[in-house]
Amino acid sequence: MERPQLDDRLAAVARWVLPGKTMADIGTDHAYLPCWLVSSGICPKAVASDVAQGPFERAEQVVSNFGLTKEISVRLGSGLSVLEPGEAGTVVLAGMGGKLICELLQSEPEVTGSACRLVLQPQRNQELVRSWLAAHGWRIIADDLAKNGKMWYNIIVAEPGAMELHEDTLLYGSPSPGVSPALRREWLTFRRSCYEEIADTLRTGRGDLAKARLAVLEREIARLDRIISKEGSC
Repeated sequence: MERPQLDDRLAAVARWVLPGKTMADIGTDHAYLPCWLVSSGICPKAVASDVAQGPFERAEQVVSNFGLTKEISVRLGSGLSVLEPGEAGTVVLAGMGGKLICELLQSEPEVTGSACRLVLQPQRNQELVRSWLAAHGWRIIADDLAKNGKMWYNIIVAEPGAMELHEDTLLYGSPSPGVSPALRREWLTFRRSCYEEIADTLRTGRGDLAKARLAVLEREIARLDRIISKEGSC
């Protein structure tokens, strides 16, 4: 069966979807992910949803083009409201802000709580997602990464269970089985370089605001130096 091509971001998301169970792609846009998972035989069925009419219609067309209208249900609606409790083994929320991901998970507690696995790809505020998971009975089993060109993406994978988060893990995740240590080190080094670049511009400033911001950045640079050194010695 013909199947779509996934970029590195969606491929990283796809590898954490539970096989043999229905998956739901919330905010699907073009529905490439569910089409790939179903056409690959990983998932028998899928739900592809979007809150906007344009992406919904685009997803319907893509699903039809791949001949998967019987296996993939395309739905128009907000967040997890399109699902019944227990309908999806894996729920994917990818390509949106961390705050919005938390709000969508919170808004449908019965649906969220019935999932076997959450695969979350926040574009920003990853720490909000990790904090929400820890506070609501979810355990992070993997902090994966993907890189497309100069863009980096965090993929947070969680299953029901308890966990405690150290501040380092809250902010930057932790080494995970199946995740390349070299890729993680490259990402941590990239984050450090971003902070260092901003810090360099602030070091010439004389105002109290610049000094306060610089102090925060230097603490984060020191934290990243410690994490990189620790993980490099393991």
